[in-house]
Amino acid sequence: PVSSFLWFVHICLYVVPPTPVSSFLNVYFAWFDTWFSLFGVLSVAIFTMYLLICAVKGCFKFGLRFVCITLHPMEAHKTYMSSFMFNIGLILLCCLPVVQFSTISFADYAQFTTIRQIFGVQIENLQFFSLFWRNNIFVYILLAMNVLTMGYLLCCGRDKNKDSSALRDRLRANAGKDDEDVDGDDK
Repeated sequence: PVSSFLWFVHICLYVVPPTPVSSFLNVYFAWFDTWFSLFGVLSVAIFTMYLLICAVKGCFKFGLRFVCITLHPMEAHKTYMSSFMFNIGLILLCCLPVVQFSTISFADYAQFTTIRQIFGVQIENLQFFSLFWRNNIFVYILLAMNVLTMGYLLCCGRDKNKDSSALRDRLRANAGKDDEDVDGDDK
């Protein structure tokens, strides 16, 4: 929750405006570098890994849903190898956008790195993709998905494990039988 909030604020202050309102997390990472260089890099790694973990969580939560049908669900002890490989492919497809988005988000901190040169200069200036980068299309899509997911989770809440309610009912039924057996032994 705290990391999601920090990401959201950073996107609103640094990524979305044409001229950033504040460098926010970039300043935080640079401040950590004044203590010990590894702390800033670890902080960037933690925030970037958080994005990838969110992608994995989304893959497990939603799978590949088409209207009412779930294709390739990830369920404990019930997942086929083909579904597992498909979901791994989805997660791998998320790795490149996470790196690209982190490069945009932490442009001040990573200004002289090779990855910034690749994403910030070369890919952003490709003829077809330059329209998407100049207008922040991908960032707006990410924000829209963030708001939609937050609304969905607020309305629907957490998923209830189907097996836990059945287990609870069986335990209550067995507890009632044990009470009857104890009462019968006393007589």
